[in-house]
Amino acid sequence: MGEAPRRHRPRRARRVAARGGDPVSPKIALSGFAFDDYSPEDLLSFACDLGVVGIDYWPWNRGSHPIGTYRRLLDHAGMSVCCVNVPSGEIRLGGTERPEVSRRLVVGAMDDAVALGAPAVQVYCATPDVRTRAEAVAILADRLAPLLDEARDRGLTVLVENNLDQRREDGHGVNPSRSVESLVALARRTGSDGLRICYDPANFVTVGEPAFPEAYERLRDHIGAVHAKDCVRFDETRRDDPAANRLLVDGLEGPFLPVVVGAGAVGWPALIGRLAADGYDGWLVLDPFIDPELLALWCETSMDAIRRLIAAAYGAETSDD
Repeated sequence: MGEAPRRHRPRRARRVAARGGDPVSPKIALSGFAFDDYSPEDLLSFACDLGVVGIDYWPWNRGSHPIGTYRRLLDHAGMSVCCVNVPSGEIRLGGTERPEVSRRLVVGAMDDAVALGAPAVQVYCATPDVRTRAEAVAILADRLAPLLDEARDRGLTVLVENNLDQRREDGHGVNPSRSVESLVALARRTGSDGLRICYDPANFVTVGEPAFPEAYERLRDHIGAVHAKDCVRFDETRRDDPAANRLLVDGLEGPFLPVVVGAGAVGWPALIGRLAADGYDGWLVLDPFIDPELLALWCETSMDAIRRLIAAAYGAETSDD
C-alpha cells in the first residue's frame, strides 16, 4: 500500500436500476484496496451511493469489527463480497515462501470467504529465482495444488490476477502473472476448474501485452472476474496531471498514467461489447489505482462510464435516485 487515501464525501451517484444484478449483465463491485483510511461503515456508504452491489474485500475493510459483525453490516447494506484477497504484503505464492505459512494465510482467507458468503479468494504471484516462464509456472502450480484442494472442500474458487512488476524485481519477465502465455499454461497445468483468472486488461497494457482482444480471447475460458481501470503510457508532457502523483510503473515497460475507465488504452467499449456478446454475467470490479485526492471522483466518473457502456452493450437501463 502507498499513502493512505484521504477521506472524501462522494456525491450522490446514479444507481444501476437492477441493484441485485441483472442475470444477463455483469455484477459491479468496488475493490476495497485503496480504501484503508475509510471505516467499514463509510466504505459501504460510498459503495451504496456509487451503485455497486459488491465489495472486492481486503482485510482492512472491516476495521476492528469481528467477521460476523462485518457480515451483518454487509447484509444491512444489501452488499455482497465478490472475493476475499490475500494481501501480497503478507504472502505471494511461487517464490521463497514457506508452504506452512502460505497455507495458514490462504486457508484463513478461505475461512473468511465462507463467513462472508464470498465465492472466491484471490492470491498473488511471487517472482522466483529462475530464468524461464515455464519454470516459474511449474513452481506456482505446485504451490497452488494443495490450496486448490482446500478451496474445493469449501466450495470456493481461487483467483490469480494478471499483474505488473511494481517492485521492479522481475528483470527476466518470468513472473507467471505478467503474461497470457504463462496464465494459460498455469490453468492447464493445474487442470482444475477451481483456478480462475482475474482478467485486468489495464495491467496487461502496462506489461506490453495486447489487452484486448488478444489476451481476452486466449483467457476467455478461464476468466473468473474482470477488473476495470484504465491507463495510458506516461511521458513528461503529462507531469502536471494530478494523476501523475501515483503512476503504474512496470519494471520492464516503465510508467503508465492512470485515467478514468474508457479514457485510456484498454478499449473498454469494444471489451464491454464482447463481454455482452459472450453473455458474461460475472463480477466486474471497479479497481481504482489513483492518487488519494482523486479517488472518489475517479470512482464516480468511471462508474458512470461503465454504466453507459453496459447500457449500450447489454441493454441494461439506468435510473436516477
